[in-house]
Amino acid sequence: MVRKKKAKFFTVGLVSIALLSCSLLFCQEIDPFYSKLLRDGEKLFLAQNFKEAVKTLEIAAFGLHREKKLRGKAYVYLSLSFYHLKNYKKCEEYLRKAAELVEKEGFQSLEIDESIRSELYKLFNYFRIEGWGELPEAGMKIRPTQVKGDADIQIRELEKSIKAEPHNIYLYYILHELHRKNNNLKEAKKVLQNLVKNNPNEVDAYYLLARIYFEQRKFKDASKNFEQILKLPEKAQIKEDLLLKTKVSLILCFYYRQEEKKIRDLIVKFMNDFSEEKISSLALEEKDKRLFLQIIDTYRAQAAARQMEIRIKELEKAIKKEPRNTSLYYELYDLHRKKRNDKDAKKLLKNLVKNNPDEYQGTYLLAKIEFSQKKYKDALKYFNQVLKPSEGAEVDNELVLKSSIYVSLCLFHLNRREHLESFVRSVEESIAEEKLKQILQKEGLEEEWGRLKESLGE
Repeated sequence: MVRKKKAKFFTVGLVSIALLSCSLLFCQEIDPFYSKLLRDGEKLFLAQNFKEAVKTLEIAAFGLHREKKLRGKAYVYLSLSFYHLKNYKKCEEYLRKAAELVEKEGFQSLEIDESIRSELYKLFNYFRIEGWGELPEAGMKIRPTQVKGDADIQIRELEKSIKAEPHNIYLYYILHELHRKNNNLKEAKKVLQNLVKNNPNEVDAYYLLARIYFEQRKFKDASKNFEQILKLPEKAQIKEDLLLKTKVSLILCFYYRQEEKKIRDLIVKFMNDFSEEKISSLALEEKDKRLFLQIIDTYRAQAAARQMEIRIKELEKAIKKEPRNTSLYYELYDLHRKKRNDKDAKKLLKNLVKNNPDEYQGTYLLAKIEFSQKKYKDALKYFNQVLKPSEGAEVDNELVLKSSIYVSLCLFHLNRREHLESFVRSVEESIAEEKLKQILQKEGLEEEWGRLKESLGE
């Protein structure tokens, strides 16, 4: 009993020590090592050494996992570093993490360097992170407004800032947005043109400029800017959805300009990108997406038709070289039938049976074409050849049964009653009733056979 009490007190003591240790651990001051890493990471970012900044800030963020504000600050600089490194996925990921951490306390509480506030403003709007799109700008006091005078002041201040910092892309985007809000597309275009002139690898600017031209139905200018995006070097790291929207929009430009060859070349080059699911998910107008899918379907049909014509010519040449190779005839026959070209199909089959007299499958197919064209006399001649093959030749039994039925119908249509009744009787005696029904149904002859039987008074 005494031992049990001692064990119990010993356990309670261990738990108390553990809780006390945890409490002390949580009460510890911020580790100066990680605080220094955060400051170093900030300096590396401001010095535009973005790769080293990422390495330093990721370690700092890990070590500051209990410090919401400091970790939020690390996430902000990580987001901006990844933006400059063109890794937009990581940029968005860290910016959203920062927004979740600071919540409504605001980014003012993070003591972020004034020089990057315009960058944050642009990114929050770009990624549509709600609640953070009205971040104050450094030195410019830019804010959404409906007052004309205020907007003019903002525009003039931005224009001055751009002259002073022509490579600060965020200033251009803010100015572009102001002009768009004022429905001043002319000035919005000028801003974007100036942006790509000073920052030739700025993908988003080319796209926005191209879309303005597209909306104005200036498809030649739009296509030039869309094409420029496809020509950018790999280091530009274009986002996948923007690249796909560019390809789709460019093809639509060529469609409106009736540049068929350019459409075909692009579709051939990027066909694997154009699944219906991918196109439907794009942030484009529904009418543009529907039109694009129609263009793709039309192209596919045209491409298939062109491939068919090429194969037909190849087979025709091959048959001339190998007139006894029956498989070539049948492949070509199928292509003629797909094109609904009975004239060439019939000509081909006549050539087949001429060069291969014992090829009764070909004779049967030729007879069926004559029958479908209501040339019952010619059809009867060929069906009879199947029923009376040359000595030593073998004919498939199914072919014989079908030909017997067709001969009966030929006699009926030719009104040869003296032979019709006896022949029909022999057909019905040689084919089981269920089998006869199956063949008539498969060949689509039920109605004609019914009329035949009615004419015989049955």
